[in-house]
Amino acid sequence: MTLKQRWPVLVSASIFISAIMVGWFFHPFEIDPPKIPEHPPFLPIALQNLLIIFFLGVGGLLLGVPTVLVGAWNAFLAGAIFAAVTDEPAWWLALSIHGMPELAGQFCAMVSGLKIAATLIRKITHDTPLRLTSPLRWFGLALGLTLIAVVLECTVSAIVAKAVIR
Repeated sequence: MTLKQRWPVLVSASIFISAIMVGWFFHPFEIDPPKIPEHPPFLPIALQNLLIIFFLGVGGLLLGVPTVLVGAWNAFLAGAIFAAVTDEPAWWLALSIHGMPELAGQFCAMVSGLKIAATLIRKITHDTPLRLTSPLRWFGLALGLTLIAVVLECTVSAIVAKAVIR
């Protein structure tokens, strides 16, 4: 894999990890653990998470600016949320069960968006053909991980939270 192919992954990882760390160490707000609904609503949670994935991927059409901004903001929030529940092992467990695949899906969508931006920039500057196979693979992976995270959030995380936290 050449640097031309690898840089969107490296840039996404750098932004994601940096924003999580900033959120973890410098979050400016207190977060109360949320109330657990009896049956978490699948559709609203799925739509919200898929909308984030959509913005991360399609942000590449605007040369990656929305991709970077949305990705950094979501990673910052994830760091802040995980920092807020550090002293609550039950909440940490409940959030981690679905949070890890959710963050992995957001990372993959961010890579997809940056790969789309790189392809468009190469098309504009060097008149190369548009090759979207790799960005679409990353986006497909993001969709799959996000849907797994939503299923886990509505089932396993809710069960664990109800059983352990009350």
